[in-house]
Amino acid sequence: LTAVTEWLEAHKFRAFLGEFAGGNNDQCSQAVDSMLSYMEAHPSWIGWTWWAAGPWWGSSWSSVEPNADGSDKPQVAWLQKHLESAVVV
Repeated sequence: LTAVTEWLEAHKFRAFLGEFAGGNNDQCSQAVDSMLSYMEAHPSWIGWTWWAAGPWWGSSWSSVEPNADGSDKPQVAWLQKHLESAVVV
């Protein structure tokens, strides 16, 4: 992420990170948080998307589709922390 960010900034380009995910564990939680915090600190990043959501993903480790009882997957809290500071256009 650092190398591409430096390249983006040097060439005055902007980028969107499509499709990343992390399993429900401390290592992935910390990695996702660090990555999104880094991206927030660099305006060359204009956004990102999580992989995956939707009922067709079933119990996939990467899905943030709500549980059958309507509760959120743990990863949703990781993302919400970064969405609250996002600018929605």
